[in-house]
Amino acid sequence: MVYNLNLMNLNIKDKNTPSIDLGDTDKKICYQITSTNYSSKIKKTINKFEKYSLYNDFNELFIFLLKDKKNYTTTFITNKKYEFSNQNIIDINDLILEIKSKQIYEIERISQFIEENLQIFLNFNISNNKPKIENKINTLIATLKTKAIEQYNLDIKVVNNIILEYNMQWYNSNIKFNNIEYINVVYNASLFFNSINESDMKILLDFVNIHINVSSKYATNMFIRYYNSKNKNEIIDSYLLENIIRILKSLKNLLKSEISITFSSGFGVLHSLLFNNSIILSLSNIGNNIHKLIVLDSNKEKIIEPELSLGGISEKVKNIKRYQDLNNLFIVAQSKYHIYIWEPQSSHEPIAICKDNNEIVADYEIFTIRESLHIIAITEQNHIITWKIHHNNTVIIQQLYIERNAYILLNIDGINKLITNNRSAKEIYKYDFKLNQIDMYFKIPDYYNKIISLSIHPKKNHIAFSCEGEKIEDSLFSNLVCDYDTIIQYDIDNEKE
Repeated sequence: MVYNLNLMNLNIKDKNTPSIDLGDTDKKICYQITSTNYSSKIKKTINKFEKYSLYNDFNELFIFLLKDKKNYTTTFITNKKYEFSNQNIIDINDLILEIKSKQIYEIERISQFIEENLQIFLNFNISNNKPKIENKINTLIATLKTKAIEQYNLDIKVVNNIILEYNMQWYNSNIKFNNIEYINVVYNASLFFNSINESDMKILLDFVNIHINVSSKYATNMFIRYYNSKNKNEIIDSYLLENIIRILKSLKNLLKSEISITFSSGFGVLHSLLFNNSIILSLSNIGNNIHKLIVLDSNKEKIIEPELSLGGISEKVKNIKRYQDLNNLFIVAQSKYHIYIWEPQSSHEPIAICKDNNEIVADYEIFTIRESLHIIAITEQNHIITWKIHHNNTVIIQQLYIERNAYILLNIDGINKLITNNRSAKEIYKYDFKLNQIDMYFKIPDYYNKIISLSIHPKKNHIAFSCEGEKIEDSLFSNLVCDYDTIIQYDIDNEKE
């Protein structure tokens, strides 16, 4: 791509081809690829090239080094029947300089090619006859994606178009697939998923967001029968369509999946945790009692820190937050009954907050008061509890009880934060930490339907919440609610949307 050549792997074409690895037979240019940068290796390549009269097939010989090339003082003598000089010895640095001189669209094309291929080659485990699970899943995903695209002609853009068009019609009892292209895509998707054996599917389900269950399998078989029937105008019922959409969404997730599932051991690197655009996720396998954290670079959608040891935690965790206190970085997470806090850069085990708690933790927040860490949590039983952490010891310093599910507004050092024990709640209570009292602050008007999630501006008294759309008044659909979520920004001080 960089030199505009059509290079073939000559070792595949003829395993006995000596001294050269890649060749463009039309432009008569060939390459030897080597990880040795000694002049003796270069001389040996030239000697073999001439011994087997390869200059009859190629007019120019290049040697590409996988190491940095040296400042060669040796004169490489040839029979002058082909072109070769020190300029024909190139390395990665030369390649990068050549790429930098390209037009932006050429650089993007080269970048995309590298990105698509690099992970596949990195995950080949040729040294181990029994590949690890990470290599197995990477290879499986790569194989299935290739199979879906090349063998079943499944294009992610077309799949997405079908999802958008038919996702709104699942409640319609008189649906017909009248687009031949869409029919073929759904048929091919059905065949594709049916072709995946059960063991591979079981592995895949653990790593990719795929919704394939008994009803989905029923849908694939039903659509295959529909496709093979003579009457293509047959009505598609809403149940079948709903499962077809589920299949297409699963296919979309597979085609978009990143081939970079990796595991390692030990604690993570601090700088990656502090990465501005990183996301920390938990990875749990209850059966094997494995619980780890993964750090993702959200800009590039790649794993930048494969694993963070949880230091002996034997529970699944969620609601992971990072907290910077002076020069220390803390990671905090909650399990069903506990909250854990630990420093990734230290070798200490996590501190278990509320370790004797028997109420389910709904949400929590961490903050500093007079250089001491504090954690405030709300339980599903409507208790608000505050712990102070001092020298790895925790003590409950305040407790409150609220009569109903609600959002609790905390203002810590001028920053607004919310915790809640029910994301559908419409009431916000303000918690005065110094007085240890709680008062009604704001109630979302009743004309907004079910609240799905709510957040608050860190400085202003503005909230943003998502809620279900208006109810459909048509008698035929009176029990339905619009499938779309509405996002509302509300100015509390002026009571204005």
